[in-house]
Amino acid sequence: MTIPKVSILIPTYNGARYLAATLESALSQSFGDFELIVCDDGSKDETVSIVRDYQKKDHRIRFFQNPTNLGLVQNWNHALMLAQGEWIKYLFQDDLLTPKALEKMLCVPDSASMVCSKLHYILEPGIVEETRDFFEKRLCQIADIYPGKKNLSYQDISLAAFDHFPTNIIGEPVAILFHRRAISLYGLANPDMIQCCDYEYFLRLAANEGLFFIDEPLVSFRVHPDSATANNMKKRFRKDTMDNLILRHEIVFNPHYHKFRAAVCEKKPNMDFVNLFAWFARDTFQRAHSDPEDLEYFLEIAAKYPAISLCKKRFKIFSSLFEKICGVISLRANFREKRNSSNSLPNKAR
Repeated sequence: MTIPKVSILIPTYNGARYLAATLESALSQSFGDFELIVCDDGSKDETVSIVRDYQKKDHRIRFFQNPTNLGLVQNWNHALMLAQGEWIKYLFQDDLLTPKALEKMLCVPDSASMVCSKLHYILEPGIVEETRDFFEKRLCQIADIYPGKKNLSYQDISLAAFDHFPTNIIGEPVAILFHRRAISLYGLANPDMIQCCDYEYFLRLAANEGLFFIDEPLVSFRVHPDSATANNMKKRFRKDTMDNLILRHEIVFNPHYHKFRAAVCEKKPNMDFVNLFAWFARDTFQRAHSDPEDLEYFLEIAAKYPAISLCKKRFKIFSSLFEKICGVISLRANFREKRNSSNSLPNKAR
């Protein structure tokens, strides 16, 4: 079997409403050397029949049905593990590619291992005003931070992510094309996260490899009342607070963020990453007490992350203690705390 140049991955779950248009946008690409993997997570609507109909007409479609519901992030990871292409392109069940999206995203320097294009947003009627306002007025993207710049180093990405934390500066998954070697180098998406899982994953990649930015909207990202972006607005504590805490944990303790920490430390040498994390973890623990379900979820996550569990027991945590327990050197930097950032709405996770 010939290995395709690109694997387009469409994780689905009850996505019949927009799925046909999404499939059409993929199959109509000017660049045709790709496989299209649809990985369904137990849809109860017409999703399966729609995919089957398209599969009969195009041999590039590979369709997989999970025997049990894996959940959003695990379904993403399952699709990623099925991919055979040299390059990976996520396309979600309600998003669109322009006809030359793949062609243009592949026309990048040989050194590039991650490509990001500008996004066009489709804001459907019925979404809440807060969500609409975020996408229309407050969204911050790479083009705003580095206007006119195409080749962004890992230092560029690390400093921008640091300065604009916790804003998703990279964009939604549909905007990204990345080389498959990232899977073996940096692993899979973190299933403990709800809304920021894609941002954490692509930040992990870009903070090591950098990225090539195309300042042209090659993809369309749809926000509608049934999308995960809209629905996750209801999961305030888990989405806004716990995802934020896990992201902070990964940046401070995950070895894959070593270059991120080094880049920030070089520019901002006077503040302690670790104790700032400890403060936020303790504050999150206190806030979790306002709702029994939130507290239960916090304790569940803390059991998986020793540093979080330690912080909930004692507010004043010294860096040396973390170094001994977690094997992480404290980095000192002027970390701009943005707990209530106006740009804190993360990207859509589906």
